[in-house]
Amino acid sequence: MVTVFTGFFSFFNDSGISYVVIREELTISEIRDIDSTVTFVGIVISGIIALLAYPICLFYNNEKLIFLTFALSVINLFGILSVVPTALLKKEGRYKDLGGIILLSNLVATFSGIWLASNGFSYWAIIVSNFVAVLLSAFIYRRKFRLPIISYSLSSAKRGYSLLKKTMEDIALARTIKYWGNKSDNLIIGKTFTANELGIYNRGFQIATLQMNFLSGAINTLMLPELSKIQSDSERKNYIDLIMLFIFFLQAPLAIVLVYYSTQITLMLWGEKWMGVASILPYFAIFSLFYVPINTFGSLYVVNKAEGTIKKVALYTNPIIIITLILSSFFGFHKLVSVFILIYVIVIAPIEIVYAYLITYKYPIQRILTNWLGTFVFAIVIWVVISFDLNNQLLIIPFILYMSLLLFKVWKTYLIRNEKYNS
Repeated sequence: MVTVFTGFFSFFNDSGISYVVIREELTISEIRDIDSTVTFVGIVISGIIALLAYPICLFYNNEKLIFLTFALSVINLFGILSVVPTALLKKEGRYKDLGGIILLSNLVATFSGIWLASNGFSYWAIIVSNFVAVLLSAFIYRRKFRLPIISYSLSSAKRGYSLLKKTMEDIALARTIKYWGNKSDNLIIGKTFTANELGIYNRGFQIATLQMNFLSGAINTLMLPELSKIQSDSERKNYIDLIMLFIFFLQAPLAIVLVYYSTQITLMLWGEKWMGVASILPYFAIFSLFYVPINTFGSLYVVNKAEGTIKKVALYTNPIIIITLILSSFFGFHKLVSVFILIYVIVIAPIEIVYAYLITYKYPIQRILTNWLGTFVFAIVIWVVISFDLNNQLLIIPFILYMSLLLFKVWKTYLIRNEKYNS
């Protein structure tokens, strides 16, 4: 319950700070200045969360939430201390160190949580174990770069903010717009339909985005540091094309699995009570074809120092999403999901692609069509089959053709890169 409110503020812990650290060539002094800024940002955000304790207690009429909110504010403060050293590890390509620290902190959180829960600590087992993991991670990260446990110089923080100002403001505003835009579906569905239908929608969205968030997170971790090292515009475009091709190649089979086995997946995860999820899960399979690649566009903008574009795109796309959800809600829950996904494919995704490829990276239109047209056609074919309740077997041939097209592109990319290497 508390995280509904605290989650919004903690969303801004890294408002483009890590982007600047990875992208720019910084001196040790500048890194320490940025680290001081991060500390003060953490203090402000954690202070806001702490001040929310009593209002949250009144809202839910539960006094226990006061101490819980205070605890979350402390976790947030120590969590933000890892922002700069984590970015430095990514910048230096030390993914083994990064993965080792994440694994260690997760293991500590898991085992300490189990021990605390078995000894009657109830929900405090989760809070305390998370605090221990966050504290351990911050300590190890900061020791690797010989950063003080807490940087607290106000003058240093001011200098750091001057380096971060534009990026932080653009990213913070973009995230605010996107955060509430992303929450609009829940607000509209929750207001218009029953709690059961909201539960169905959230479960469908959750299972579809689970693997997508994992994949996009892993790719973004690698993509920004690697793109920052590439100076040639043509090489940068080739790298982007290769990453997108890799994403499409992974997402297409996963999308087909969600379409073909939606019933079995729903029964396995939630049982017969939530069988309504099976009817909308195929629509989220279509969504998955675009979600991961579009989720990487933030890195493309940041590398090109065009992070302000994220805000512009959100300002254009969010009203379209909200209007679509409101209008389609008059025709029933399933129609809302169907229309929302269709509009996402034929309107939202093209806007995102035009801004990232055509406006920011100056891609030729022919090259954009070559990269994306097959995915759009495949997505629309899936939507037609699902919406008109046609036999899923009709998707076999389009799937084979789409995967063949991707394989051909992989082979062509390999030949081009091999030719350049030999020359």
